[in-house]
Amino acid sequence: MRLSIQQLILLILVFLGGALIGASFLASPTIAPTTVLEIDQEQATASYLLDFGDGRVKTLHDVPVSASTTVFDGLEYMADSLEIDLQYQDYGEGMGIFVQAIDGMPESGDTMSWWQYWVNNEYAEVGPSNFHLEPGDVVMWKLTAGQLSI
Repeated sequence: MRLSIQQLILLILVFLGGALIGASFLASPTIAPTTVLEIDQEQATASYLLDFGDGRVKTLHDVPVSASTTVFDGLEYMADSLEIDLQYQDYGEGMGIFVQAIDGMPESGDTMSWWQYWVNNEYAEVGPSNFHLEPGDVVMWKLTAGQLSI
C-alpha cells in the first residue's frame, strides 16, 4: 500500500497532534499540592481502643496526631470526645503520668488491677506521657491484673 504525500503529511500531523496532547497530560499534575497536604492532614490520626476486661470495649479511630502528641494526650482526647471520666496522677518529668481509672475502672479500692497500654501490639515500657505517637498508630489500653502479652 502506497501513501500519497498528502496522506503521509496528514498521518504525521495526526501523530504529532496526539503526541502534543499526551505530553500536556504528562506535564500537568493530576493531584494539586494542596490536595496532597489535605490528605496528609486527614491521615494524621491514631486509633484508640479501651478494653475494660469485662466485655466492654470502646474505640475512637480519629484521634489527631502531631509531632508532639503523646499516648496520654490521645487518651485525654478520647476521654473528652466520648465523655469518659479519666483519673490519673502526674509524677513529674522523670516518671510521668500513671493512669489510675478510666470510666470508673478499676473501682475504688481495687489495688489488684491497673491500666496498661500497647502501641501497634507492642507493650509500652515507658509512661503514656513519654511515648510520642506517629500517624497511623493503634493504641490499646487494657485493664489488667498483671502484665499481659498480646
